Amino acid sequence: LINSILEDGEVKQGLFPAPGANLSLSKGGSKTKTDYHWTLANLVFENTSLGSLITAKDADKKFWQLKIKNRLHA
Repeated sequence: LINSILEDGEVKQGLFPAPGANLSLSKGGSKTKTDYHWTLANLVFENTSLGSLITAKDADKKFWQLKIKNRLHA
């Protein structure tokens, strides 16, 4: 999980923004953190047996976003 964050600069910046001025979503800023949780879930599990279980269905997406979010905050 940590290696996936460190290897993908966009995900790292999205989940842990650098100090200073950050653009808001309404002003053309980046994606939401939940979008980055989804991207991270795909990066972590893409080459595993769980990779085929991760789908873009809303219920599945929310499930994996929460799993990643909870693991990052643990």
